[in-house]
Amino acid sequence: MILYHCPDIQMKCAGMSRLYRHVDILNKQGFHAAILHANKGFVLNDQPDVPIQYGVIKEDDIVVIPESYPGIMHEIKDYPIRRFAIALSWSYLFETLPDQKDWRHFNIERAMVVSPFIGKLIQWSMNIPVHLIIAGLNETLYYQEHTPKKNWICYIQRKAELVPYLKRILYAKNPHYINKIQWIALENYSENDYAAIIRQSLIFLNLSTAEGLVSSCLKAMRCGTIVAGFNSIGGVDTLKGTGPDQNCVLSQTGDYVSLSYALAPLLDDLLCGNLNRWYPIIANGISTTKNFTREAEEKSLVLFWNQHI
Repeated sequence: MILYHCPDIQMKCAGMSRLYRHVDILNKQGFHAAILHANKGFVLNDQPDVPIQYGVIKEDDIVVIPESYPGIMHEIKDYPIRRFAIALSWSYLFETLPDQKDWRHFNIERAMVVSPFIGKLIQWSMNIPVHLIIAGLNETLYYQEHTPKKNWICYIQRKAELVPYLKRILYAKNPHYINKIQWIALENYSENDYAAIIRQSLIFLNLSTAEGLVSSCLKAMRCGTIVAGFNSIGGVDTLKGTGPDQNCVLSQTGDYVSLSYALAPLLDDLLCGNLNRWYPIIANGISTTKNFTREAEEKSLVLFWNQHI
């Protein structure tokens, strides 16, 4: 049995949704896979209906452990099983590890990653085999609507620590940037409602300082929504702030001051209703997402498990 460990935390999180998505794909492709939760009866809301196992690991199982749970890795390091890691973010890798320990001390055999950036860090530092699994976007939720967008700026609330500071700067420059534009904090929405807001918004603001794949930015780009903010380090190969391939309005991660300067021309055009000069960036953003399909995700995941089960 393939078991994907998932924490018993009821929250909207792309990483935990990815675990359920993998298990759903594997079962539909004939593999025996389940989500591994600790507490009987716990199920993550708004996810596919997949098999769930509660706290039971049997001999010869393969347990997949997210990168932020080295305690679980340590706990099961001597079980008669195989242990894989799945890394959805670079920032948790060494923040959560004890000093002078890495995954090799926990008998982790190999790691699945969602971006080359994460894979390079793991392979370079731990010399563990890494395997890229495409993170597919749900095309039924994330697409460009052929209706006018609204003067909305949306952002993920749990990653919005710097948003108030940015808004204060922009208000000082021009109160209309705040008063005549609706700023929407995305929190506790179902994915259907979350996606609907993204599709209708003119701007998606990413002020997270640490992301793996910047999947929220890719979702916004797929919707023809202008991404503005940081590359969050993990998006350095995906988000382009200059040149002919520019696909977003970008400032150095953490520098919300420079971001306010970069945002002002966009907000001026938004208020005037003339976004013509931003259309190439929107088109490049949509093009950036073309390889992040569910078909590519399924193909890469099934190939991995066929090779390593």
